[in-house]
Amino acid sequence: MRTIPSAFVSLIAVMGMFVPALAQGQASKATSSQRSQLASEMKTIAFEFAANPEDFALVTKVEELSWKMILMSEGISSCVLPAYDLPQQMTALNSTYAMMVNSMNSMGNMPESVKKQSMAAFEGPINGQKRKVGMVLENVIKYCK
Repeated sequence: MRTIPSAFVSLIAVMGMFVPALAQGQASKATSSQRSQLASEMKTIAFEFAANPEDFALVTKVEELSWKMILMSEGISSCVLPAYDLPQQMTALNSTYAMMVNSMNSMGNMPESVKKQSMAAFEGPINGQKRKVGMVLENVIKYCK
């Protein structure tokens, strides 16, 4: 009767310990690529929103994607925080833009010089909020991969 060498049995036992770890590593890579793809989708929508900040439907789309990202983030706070913050910053930009549009519409028959001064008062906050959206988006792309 033949016996199995003990070295072979040890090799099988060691391989049994590493196979689940390798499978888990591949699952993490799949999640990482999914997060990268999701971040890319968020980036595309955020750029579209920056060009048209009055479209709140884009904020809603990014918010839905953000919650997907948070669920896929595996508890990585450096990903969760910017993913949560992105739709908040986009909402703030949308509000400021809506206030500007309403203000401009309410001026009706005012002289153009007054309208331009009023619009200039909103440009700073709008540009600042666009910058915040960009910074948060950079963090989503950087940390959610």
